Amino acid sequence: MFKLRTIGKNTLISLTIAAMTVTAILAVLEIYFRYQTPFHTISWPARFDPTVGFIFQPGAEVRWTNHLDFWTVQRANRWGFLDREPADTPADPTECRIAFIGDSFVEAAQVPVSDKVHVVLEKLARENASDMNIATGAFGHSGTGQLNQLPFYDEFARKLQPKIVVLVFISNDFANNSSVLEALRHGWDPDHAPRLFASRDPAGQAVLRPIDPKWNESMLDARPKRQSIRSILHDRLIKQSAFYNWFYAKQALLHPAIARFLSGADARADLTSYRARQLASRPPYQGIVKDGAPLRELDLDNPFDEKRMASVFQDAVEYTGFAFDQFLLRAKRDNFRLVVLAESILSPNSESWRSFQRLADLLKVRGIPLVSQRAYIESVDGSLSKARFEHDRHWSSQGHRWAAEAMLTFLLK
Repeated sequence: MFKLRTIGKNTLISLTIAAMTVTAILAVLEIYFRYQTPFHTISWPARFDPTVGFIFQPGAEVRWTNHLDFWTVQRANRWGFLDREPADTPADPTECRIAFIGDSFVEAAQVPVSDKVHVVLEKLARENASDMNIATGAFGHSGTGQLNQLPFYDEFARKLQPKIVVLVFISNDFANNSSVLEALRHGWDPDHAPRLFASRDPAGQAVLRPIDPKWNESMLDARPKRQSIRSILHDRLIKQSAFYNWFYAKQALLHPAIARFLSGADARADLTSYRARQLASRPPYQGIVKDGAPLRELDLDNPFDEKRMASVFQDAVEYTGFAFDQFLLRAKRDNFRLVVLAESILSPNSESWRSFQRLADLLKVRGIPLVSQRAYIESVDGSLSKARFEHDRHWSSQGHRWAAEAMLTFLLK
């Protein structure tokens, strides 16, 4: 009996010492990461505007980090974009104003404003082609496609009277132009979306579908499910611990299975599949779960690289073409030239060559010039990996510079 008590006592002491050691190590790591990183809490003050969709709260501070490569602090301008304040004066007749419109690559929350493609283009033009007298502005917000970006031009960029409008095209823009695919991604009702989309009229022609100001009253059923203890603990640690943010970000990149376990994602319902089944019960959307159509969120952006696509993806490509048509109508009305800049993953020499070809085909028949960032990088023997952050698919400062150089090369020609 005495021996058992002694063993138990020694075991308890050992466990206590081990727990104290682990706690001390974690405390040291937490202190280290808190002092090493500028901040660990993200601030993303987006707001819904019924005329344009989602933009930032004007004047709000945006803090963005992936906890590995960048920690940026920016302030939205009075129009709700991460850019300098827009010009107040009418355009000088000798000035060439260029509006860059796009998604997160134009928003560019990962780099300071001075490193963004449009600002770098201004600097390069002053140094190499001062007679162009270029002035630029950027209108970008994450997750948008060209259809969603039409209000960015109508409500904001048009006021600058641009002579050139550059649409920055990303591989996932095809899906972003589909109200159905975005409904599967976000849980919006495709008939009542918070962004501008398109649909078919009775004659089968594409028509714009206005933003629904009451979109949040018509969400798809999210099938509420009690959060697991892991997911609750994960959410709290993400908000409070700098070390855990770093550790989780690393696991998500190197060991996704561990990251899913930590976040409790493996215990959550596959909402994308559930939403697809909901939509399939409606006559207009019965085909979305047929012919290899998406049932998981990971499939929403990838099928555009495949030889054969389900009808929902083909519709997305056609709606993308319709978006270009809408921009061309505005170009004719407002006397500007439309250009598309394709980011580096889209190239005839990449794994996404089919997506690139689909984009190139849409532009060719419409006479819209296509500028390839990747082609430029290869022409100067640049390293494609340096165009992006090591742990993030968005452009690094070097990627923005190469995009600006590609645009300047096009303009000089």
